[in-house]
Amino acid sequence: MKSEPLQKLTLMEILMGALLFAPTPLFSDQDIYRIFKKSNLSERFNIEKDHAGNLGSKYIFQALSFCEIGHLLSIRSFANGHTFYRRNDDMLSSVRRELEERKILPKYQAALQQFANLLKIEN
Repeated sequence: MKSEPLQKLTLMEILMGALLFAPTPLFSDQDIYRIFKKSNLSERFNIEKDHAGNLGSKYIFQALSFCEIGHLLSIRSFANGHTFYRRNDDMLSSVRRELEERKILPKYQAALQQFANLLKIEN
């Protein structure tokens, strides 16, 4: 996927767009890291593999934590060590409004939808 339009957006704008347009409300931390990596954004957000082969990024982890604090996501951890997130669909109208006020939508809507659709491929 070409990431050129996404390069102009902040991490939170990309993440909020992914949450807004994600085809599934449930996804893992690895799904999120994977779509950033597939979109050629791994260098920008310092995505690295650990010794076990799991992807991680302190920047994306902090953004996901912020989304959890803001009730955009709820977190559920499983014994295998992976964290699963559930999108709070009650917050989607606020997310859309925020992205419209920032002039992200509709300008970058197609790029954000394409990015978010990668979650469907991974699940």
